[in-house]
Amino acid sequence: MSGVATVPGRGRKPKPQETKKTLGNKGKRPLKTNVPEYISVMDHAAMMWRSIIPELLKNKVFRITDMHNVEAFCIADCKKCRGNHFICKWGSGWKCNPYKCGIG
Repeated sequence: MSGVATVPGRGRKPKPQETKKTLGNKGKRPLKTNVPEYISVMDHAAMMWRSIIPELLKNKVFRITDMHNVEAFCIADCKKCRGNHFICKWGSGWKCNPYKCGIG
């Protein structure tokens, strides 16, 4: 984010709320409180990686050619988990069990 407009005539991009808090909120306007939480995709994917790889190595089924597939699986699992959290929080028209999603 460089502060340069993406479409001419639309002005600057707004600063993230965390940046405003860090810099002291110079405009003294109230900050938004309903800002979505961003969970790093790589944190969840790394957690999945650390849980899968030892099992594969212990059973001697992991090969260097499988690395890309395991990485793709870990990232896909993270995206599925984030999607479930979003649906449980904001709804989708289906019944959702928040305890199954891990947010209840």
